[in-house]
Amino acid sequence: MYAMLFSALLNLLFIAPMLYMLQVYDRVIPTQGGTTLLFLTLVLVFALVTLALLDSIRSRLLVRASVRLDRVLAKAILDATLTRPELGAQRIAKQVMREFDILRQTLTGQAMVGVFDAPWVPVYILVAALIHPWIGALALFGALLCVFLAWRNERATNEPLKAANE
Repeated sequence: MYAMLFSALLNLLFIAPMLYMLQVYDRVIPTQGGTTLLFLTLVLVFALVTLALLDSIRSRLLVRASVRLDRVLAKAILDATLTRPELGAQRIAKQVMREFDILRQTLTGQAMVGVFDAPWVPVYILVAALIHPWIGALALFGALLCVFLAWRNERATNEPLKAANE
């Protein structure tokens, strides 16, 4: 939950450079306001430093969640697989622990960061469209292109990965 909260704050701060450029073109350039530019730049630097700190904290939270998940479940999974009476218990235990490790990495890695960040895409597209409809259309096209490429990548690599895993 904390990682999701930090993701929300991070995604709000990602709008800061866009707002900075809008203010520079709207207020600083027409009036040649050096003081305005200085304070806008200070606010932007503060926002970017905060963004970096929040990203670092989110990464540390996910690492801690990974360690906690490992501490809570790994021993129980290993004990349950090694106490099975069937042949090859060690081989089964290795496979189960490998699958648990993949699950743990998925739940606490970059995949979850993507899941936390994905709901913000419509917000960015809306903000871009508010700036100018063509910018919003370009952002929407880019988002749809990313989804299409991910889908094509999945289709192209799914069968070879299945064969390699077997």
